[in-house]
Amino acid sequence: MTFRRAKEEVQALQGVTFRLGPGEGLALLGGNGAGKSTLIRVLAGLLLPKEGEARLWGLDPWRFRTRLARRYGLVLGGRSRLSPLLSVEENLKLWGALYGLSRAHTRRRIQEVAEALGLTSLLGVAASRLSLGQRNRAELALALLPEPELLLLDEPFIGLDALGRKSVLGLLQTLKANRGTTLILASHELSGVEGVLERALVLRRGKVAFLGDLATLRRGLNFRRVRVLFQDPFQGNPPPGANVSEGGYVLEAKVAPEEIPSFLSQMLALGSMREVSVQEPSLEEVMEEWLRT
Repeated sequence: MTFRRAKEEVQALQGVTFRLGPGEGLALLGGNGAGKSTLIRVLAGLLLPKEGEARLWGLDPWRFRTRLARRYGLVLGGRSRLSPLLSVEENLKLWGALYGLSRAHTRRRIQEVAEALGLTSLLGVAASRLSLGQRNRAELALALLPEPELLLLDEPFIGLDALGRKSVLGLLQTLKANRGTTLILASHELSGVEGVLERALVLRRGKVAFLGDLATLRRGLNFRRVRVLFQDPFQGNPPPGANVSEGGYVLEAKVAPEEIPSFLSQMLALGSMREVSVQEPSLEEVMEEWLRT
């Protein structure tokens, strides 16, 4: 007896519509299976949508993938385009030829991207010997080689530590500011992206849940993070949901904006306050709330 699992067709993207101009940055957000990677693959011409259309500079990325290849750079986290037996430099030279760059242009660009991404000492190392973070930096170097006008980045921070992520974000900010590079970035590592990307597209089960400014997305949550530094450790019971740290000197809580004055009055009853700070929710907290709903 043979059993076959019934096939179920899933519509990965439904009614997703947006436009981006030169130098704009879009954070592509959502949980696992929301459609982020599918959208990037459609824009890169790797997937052909059954319905609707995608356009890069007025051209269908599926039909005109070869013509558009030098105008956008692509990084697919977890999927490498590097040949494992070739060194990083040999891989970059190979892709320079595929992009149609001259040898002199390729040599110049290899030096530039290797220096920008801290890969100079790794140019002679085989791709198979790179760590995960090193390989992802090499993938980004490959994407940057033809000086693209658009970068499509799907989980580009995999394997990078905090310093490496900060360095990559700084490079992306420079490309936007100096060259007008357009960015579309999908990542679960959200720390720091607010300084580089202005807009957000939140996908939920393939549909647009939010499209607009990152600042507006964050303000949509009805709480602020209030941090109080006390003169002396307090001994009383903190309000429900508040976190106490540093030996009782610091108390943090999520407070609705309209309740902040009464909350601070409560804090005064606990002890003398040295410092108070009120912050907008972080992007990570924003996404936690979106994923709960």
